[in-house]
Amino acid sequence: MIVVKSEITGNFTSDRIFDLRVDDHPQPLDELRRLVYVGRAYQHMNRGDDVFTQGNFLEAVLEYKRSAKMLPGLIEAKFWQAVALTAGDRLEEARPIFSEVFSQEPKWRKMVTRLPKAGILPEDTKLIDDITSITVLKQG
Repeated sequence: MIVVKSEITGNFTSDRIFDLRVDDHPQPLDELRRLVYVGRAYQHMNRGDDVFTQGNFLEAVLEYKRSAKMLPGLIEAKFWQAVALTAGDRLEEARPIFSEVFSQEPKWRKMVTRLPKAGILPEDTKLIDDITSITVLKQG
């Protein structure tokens, strides 16, 4: 299934919204529905990325939150939600989210250290140390 924008530009790559294939799936229509749902969750993440780069951290937080709600197992959306909160000077709200992310996937802690060089978080050693030292939630 290929889904394109209602108004096309002639650029096949940018006009495509989805290009989904389920040729070998035993229940292709159910799988297409699932993939469209997942695709929509990622669209929220992508929209979060777009507004984040424009400096609209509050809207980015909302988009990442929508994505995380649609796909609770998508830890990446929660990570970026916490980053957007931090970039919007709301670290205290981000702490429990970072804790949850780090408890589920420790490699995201290292990613935090790379964000200042990428221009995503400020070059503030104290802030980065503060985030990376956040304790993880107890499981169970």
